[in-house]
Amino acid sequence: MSSKIGPRATPAPNARGPRPPGRRPPSPKPPTKRPKPPVKPSGKKSPPSLPSHKPPRRPSGAAPKRPTLAPRRPARTKGGGGKPWFLLTLLTVLFIFGSVGGYLYYRGAASLPQIDGSIQLPGLTAPVDVLRDSHGVPHLYASNLEDLARATGFVHAQDRYFQMELARRLGTGRMAEVFGPELLPIDREVRLYGLPHAARAEYESMNSSARSYLDAYAQGINAYREAHLASLSPEFQILGLEPEPWQPTDSLAIGKGIAMILSFNGSVEVLRAQLSEKLGSEAAYSLTGLEPPSSSEATLPFPSPSIASRLGHRALKSSASNAWAVSGSRTASGKPLLASDPHLALPMPSLWYEIHLVGGGLNVVGASLPGIPHVVIGHNDWIAWGVTASYADVQDHYVEELNPSDASQYSVGDEWGTLDVYSESIPIAGTNPETLEVFRTRHGVVVSDEPRNGRILALRWDNLWA
Repeated sequence: MSSKIGPRATPAPNARGPRPPGRRPPSPKPPTKRPKPPVKPSGKKSPPSLPSHKPPRRPSGAAPKRPTLAPRRPARTKGGGGKPWFLLTLLTVLFIFGSVGGYLYYRGAASLPQIDGSIQLPGLTAPVDVLRDSHGVPHLYASNLEDLARATGFVHAQDRYFQMELARRLGTGRMAEVFGPELLPIDREVRLYGLPHAARAEYESMNSSARSYLDAYAQGINAYREAHLASLSPEFQILGLEPEPWQPTDSLAIGKGIAMILSFNGSVEVLRAQLSEKLGSEAAYSLTGLEPPSSSEATLPFPSPSIASRLGHRALKSSASNAWAVSGSRTASGKPLLASDPHLALPMPSLWYEIHLVGGGLNVVGASLPGIPHVVIGHNDWIAWGVTASYADVQDHYVEELNPSDASQYSVGDEWGTLDVYSESIPIAGTNPETLEVFRTRHGVVVSDEPRNGRILALRWDNLWA
């Protein structure tokens, strides 16, 4: 089949312009009348003509209808239509969790202690070597006691800074400042007993060498704090807590807090007094394990029945503590064996921290308390030592007689003494601080909530202020 290419035909005057690309030109308009054949003259009639064939008219300018051809969709597989969305959702979730986990790991890893290389520690007079064994226990070698204390503070903070922060807040009555009103009862009790004031009084009564040791320990902790404020452990980051600089009295307050936990014979006295009112003095003393005294003072009315809630219920808790030793003649090594069981709680991390301290004439190894620069349970080159709760009678309650004419005075022999009054402001997270008014007599702090029969109750606690 061949085709010819010739000149372009000129459109008729009534024709439309050039057709749009891709559109077929309209069919030529059929003539309206079929031409008649020439008539030959004859004498016969012409036969009737047949009707002419007229194709249907198409509207002027309308394009011919063409069939629409759409691509045929493949049949959808049963149950597989949502798989792409499921995979996309799964990948998104994994990406989010991976990003958050990676960020937390990065922030947490930044707070891990540096165990290799060198660290510049302000205040050191000579280098200190810190070697960690296969168990992670640090061994410190210093030239003098002050440098040893600085390095001990730094290493304690490296491993247990948040634990130390909680311990000093317990000993100074500032737990509610971080954790809210739920811990107010603990703070009230600590402030009532005056643990922060007792720690300050003990520090001021120390000799210069003891104070220098505590000062150096605090300097080591603060050196770690200043160098790692931007990379503290996750606990600080979660709570949004920036620890304040460590004070030497904070270490003593931690010791006072532990003493408060382990000294509860005062609570037994409260329980005994309440039992005396219900059962009589003899039964009360018998139930609490003591012989009843002959003095009639033991049957005085107890000033406040609600004192047990103020002091807590430690008297009703079962507890024990022990320490014992075995002679070398009874051991496999031939050397004596000492066991020390303080019977303290088992928190996580442990209350104890193993450490080896060498310097300034010391060579001691054992268990320390983070926040206190000493080995509490351990041994040196010659002896070993341990601690245990003796449950000694270190607390006594005094019934004080108030002046009927002036409730701010109490009986001191034949005269009237004036109650000492001071206020404690307890900060609380999320709300205003609470003001606690504390009264003191010559014997100690007033622990009764209100007078009863003109009497109040004061607590004397000797080892607290020792």
